[in-house]
Amino acid sequence: MRTSHYTVTPAAVRAHAQHLCQKHLRLAGHGPKCTSGMLWAVLFYAAARVASIAAACKALRDAPSDTAVHDALGATLPDTHELQRRVNRALQGDLPKALRRRRQPLAIDLHLVPYHGLPLRDVQEVYRSQAKSGTCSFHAYATAYVIRQGLRFTVALTWVQRGEPLADVVRRLLAQAAKAGVRPRYLLLDRGFCSVAVIRYLHAARHAFLMPLPLRGRPLDHPQGPSGSRVFAAWKRSGWSGYTLTDGQGRTATVRVCVKCRNLRGERKKHGRQAAGVRLRGRLAAGVVPVGQGDVPPAVRD
Repeated sequence: MRTSHYTVTPAAVRAHAQHLCQKHLRLAGHGPKCTSGMLWAVLFYAAARVASIAAACKALRDAPSDTAVHDALGATLPDTHELQRRVNRALQGDLPKALRRRRQPLAIDLHLVPYHGLPLRDVQEVYRSQAKSGTCSFHAYATAYVIRQGLRFTVALTWVQRGEPLADVVRRLLAQAAKAGVRPRYLLLDRGFCSVAVIRYLHAARHAFLMPLPLRGRPLDHPQGPSGSRVFAAWKRSGWSGYTLTDGQGRTATVRVCVKCRNLRGERKKHGRQAAGVRLRGRLAAGVVPVGQGDVPPAVRD
């Protein structure tokens, strides 16, 4: 007897995603053309293609105008905090049970979407950061997710307001992940969370974490030699070291640094040895690390 196979079609994926999102977000129709199904079709197309709503409305057949979609979303979506709660329920509503059975490596990212306009209601809506895409203003949000067998499962999402301490953002993401039953084995943070406040919070909460170490201080070719974290860039052999960071308020945070050196071998037309630094802190006060030295760069990269 031949074994039957089940093929997942794009229509089935879209129908499942629409059912799950509509169950929690509850978008309402806004006229004969802006039905809830059409709104989800436009939003899914824009998200999949990383395009605007105007581009999605122009590409989809029988889609309403982008003005009509904006009016419909403005009339049916709740306020930002309620919308955030509903989105998190939708993200956590279909998580595999395997993510809850044991602790998982939990990655936390800060996403900055360039914005060239003015705040809609409050100045805190627009996040300020280093210039990117011709602007210093962004719509910012942070996510916590798990990578398992090549699949990404976002377990928490939060809006980041202007001037909000990033330690509070990390605390909020971990609390939302805990509600979903996902416990971190260790945290993988991007360099956007590089601050003394975040590290001090992780130390106090006893969370293991891995984080790329930004290079700061005098460069290698300075007459007085390198300083700060740029000292690690001069290493020719892999190893461990301690490093203390200091913020503008005089607060300090001490971390362990893993330096992994490798030969470039003509990569990007460069030769010689390259040192990559990763800050690391164990769950225990003794500094027990979650991964070995050779596993640190793949863990951060993946």
